[in-house]
Order: sequence, then structure tokens, then C-alpha cells
Amino acid sequence: MKHKCKNKYDVIIVGSGPVGSAAAILYAEQGLSVGLIEKSKDINSYKPVCTHFLQGVATPILKKLNVVDEIEKSGAIKNFIQLWTKWGWIKPDPAVSAEHHGYNVRRKTLDPILRKRAAAHENVTLLQGYKMTALIFSDPKKVIGVEADDLEGGEKHKLFANLIVGADGRNSIVAKKINASYEKRKNNRTFYVSYYKDLKLTSGLISQLWFWGKHVAYAFPCDGDLTLLCIGLHDEQLSEFKKDYKSNFHNFFKELPDGPDMDSADRVANITVGPNMDTQRAVHQIEGVALIGDAMLSIDPYAGTGVAFGLLSADWLVEKTCHSLLENDPIALLNSVRDYENIHKKKLKEHEFIISSYSSGREFNYIFPPERAVLSSAVYDQKVANKLDLFLNREVNLSDLITFSFLARLVRAQFLRAFKT
Repeated sequence: MKHKCKNKYDVIIVGSGPVGSAAAILYAEQGLSVGLIEKSKDINSYKPVCTHFLQGVATPILKKLNVVDEIEKSGAIKNFIQLWTKWGWIKPDPAVSAEHHGYNVRRKTLDPILRKRAAAHENVTLLQGYKMTALIFSDPKKVIGVEADDLEGGEKHKLFANLIVGADGRNSIVAKKINASYEKRKNNRTFYVSYYKDLKLTSGLISQLWFWGKHVAYAFPCDGDLTLLCIGLHDEQLSEFKKDYKSNFHNFFKELPDGPDMDSADRVANITVGPNMDTQRAVHQIEGVALIGDAMLSIDPYAGTGVAFGLLSADWLVEKTCHSLLENDPIALLNSVRDYENIHKKKLKEHEFIISSYSSGREFNYIFPPERAVLSSAVYDQKVANKLDLFLNREVNLSDLITFSFLARLVRAQFLRAFKT
């Protein structure tokens, strides 16, 4: 699907994955014209490797985008999760979790739904089969447009807009063209991912995550009657694991407490390897450009927050900038983009800190408030488990948990734990 290319828009978005398409829809709903650039010629293209776990914090945005019914009809599974720790299982109450559930849905399903929704909007021009090759600067610190090649027709286009949005992922070309710098935290795990058919989990359709020493693993049931399995393997065991990674992948899950029945299922995809997935936050000072999704913050995949945080970033950016774009006020737009960047960092900094801290390869047991107390208490106290589930769904920040009543529950749970052990 390709629309006729114009040369002027209110907003140009580079990348039509879930985050770029979401931003296009939200801007278009405000009456702004959007040029949505996508290199792939296939309307159904998608990112093949992703955790597919959309936290509950993303659900209100999916509702705003009016795609929830279609996602559910496609087979997406309302997600709940159980966590294994060295103290035992943490099992939030599904009835409570249902109030803030997200979805397990493959990118093969999600990406086309959002892209087609964006393409159908009268204010969105989907430039499919176009590749952004350069940014157009009016001066060294201000971008006013992009140069893009029509990969099918061979034409070169200059497209102009008041705001250029980079939604083009971890290795963002937009970020590269503005010489963005990165605040980085190293990830000392390598990720192995595959899909299984007819895999039986001891939890049924409830997702499972294991904090297994310095490793992490999870099983996420998703649409298509498939289950995504992933191992975040600490680098100190990587060389041994790689010698026979197919067998080692299979056996790793067989050895987990209450792990899946690996021998009764069929692996239906190659095992994909994801190395060097460092947490990185982009920083830049160029006017006329904003970054969203992984282009702005690319984070350790063990937490499965990529799409959810990306949808949040699209929503925040549109909310902050739509008025100044409608008013065609460049000074207000510059300030509103900076406001968006500040909000993005403020709202996600605690989650980013915890996630990137665990990326170091340490065991999950010591961040303030002490992980040992929170995780072990959640095994023995249902209300602590339910509160922790709110945090894992990114509905609340870590600081929101530090209330007198929550701390009292921790003390109570520790007494109960001591009594039982």
C-alpha cells in the first residue's frame, strides 16, 4: 500500500512499527497531516524477534488507538505472570491482575494491525517502500525535512515538516544523522529466543519468568497457539552454551522448577541469538527532531518493556507537541519537545535503573528497597505479590511502593517466612 507523496506535512515519522504507527494515528486524530515513512514494501512487515509481552500500562493507549478489539480477535492473550525466585513462586492474584492486564501478541500480528490503522486515516500518508537517506538542515542545529528514496520507482524526494520523529529502532538512522550521544549501561547477558507449538506450561496460559542465578528465562504464551521461550544467559557461561546451543536451550528449560514440558512440544522456529542488547538512552540538542520508542530508549529485553515504553513515548510526545504544531509555533514546539524528553526520563528513570542494574549480570536480590525483602515477601504475602505485579506492569514506579502500609506488609511477610522456614 502506497499513498501519493506530498512534499509538506505537519509531522514526518520515520519508521512504521507499532510506535511510529501509533504516533501517526495520534497526531492524525488531532487534525495534523502525517507522512509515515517505511522502508519495507510489505504492509504486513514486522519485527521478527520481540518478547511480545505488552505490560498493562500500554492497554489504555491501545484503547485510545481503537485497536483492542482487533488485537483480541487476532488471538492475543491477556497476560498475567508468575515469577520464580530462590524463595519460591510469586503468584499475583489473576482477578486483581485483570484490572491492569496487558497482552501477549506477536509482532507478526501487532505491527500490521497498527500500520493498516494508520494508513487508513485520512490525515496519514503511508510512504511505503521509501527509505530516508538524509535530514535537511536549515542551519547546523535545526532540521526542517528529510530526503527519501522511492525504492520501487527510483525517485528521490525532499519532504518537509515542522517536526521529524525518529521511530526507527535501536539503531536509529535519524539519531545517527543528528549525531545523538548515548547514555549506556552494558548488558552482560546474551539472549536466545524461539517459538514452540503445543507447549504445556504448569501455569496454563499464565506467563512464567525465572530468576535463575545470574540467568533469566521466560515462557510467554501468545497468539497462534505458540509460546515464546527466551533465555538471558550470563556471558560467563556463553562459550560453553554455544557449543551445542540447540540442545542446551532445550535442556535449560527442562531443568527449571515447574518448567515447561519440552519433550511434548515442537520447536517451530529457529533459535535467534541477541547479543549486546545494552540499555541506551539517546540525547541530542537538534531542533525539529524528536525520538520515540527504541530510538529514544532501548532497554534490556529481559523486562519485555520495549513496545509498552514505546507506546508511552508516542503518547507523551503527541500530547506535549500537538498544540504547538497546530498553532505552527516553532518556539513553543522546541520547548514542548524538551518537555517530552524530560517527562520521558522522569517517568521511566526508576524502571530504567532497576532493569539496567540487573543487566550487569548480577543476581536479582539487592536494589533499594531491598529486593531480597520484596521478592521473598511476595512469595508469602498475596498483597505484596499484587503490588509487585503493578510495578512489573509498569503501572507504578518503585517509589510509589514505598508506603507505610507496604513496608508493614513486608515486615509481616518476613515474620511469616521465618515461621514457615
